[in-house]
Amino acid sequence: MKKAILLLLASALALLASCQKMPQAEHVDSVVIYSVIPKLGAEAGTLKVTVYATTDWSITGEDWLSVSPSAGTTGISETELQFPANTTGEDRTAELHLSAGTYTHTQTVTQSK
Repeated sequence: MKKAILLLLASALALLASCQKMPQAEHVDSVVIYSVIPKLGAEAGTLKVTVYATTDWSITGEDWLSVSPSAGTTGISETELQFPANTTGEDRTAELHLSAGTYTHTQTVTQSK
């Protein structure tokens, strides 16, 4: 009888020990443009893109490529890239700088000549 009680007590202690609180995974900031950005045509235009972020985000472009709105909040948002006609005679590129919390990412956009 004593062995059965000791065995039961040992099992209960083992069960309690295995129920310790698990450490939580660290939250990682991120922001991505979920839409595919094709090579832009030479003509002026706009392109709507979907942004997914785990925290407040912002995007900055270069002088010929603007972003509106250029900031948003956690979740899924839509923003628009606006660009004038490319009259330079050659393809041109711009970098979009995305940031959300501690995370940053750069995406290159090319416009045809």
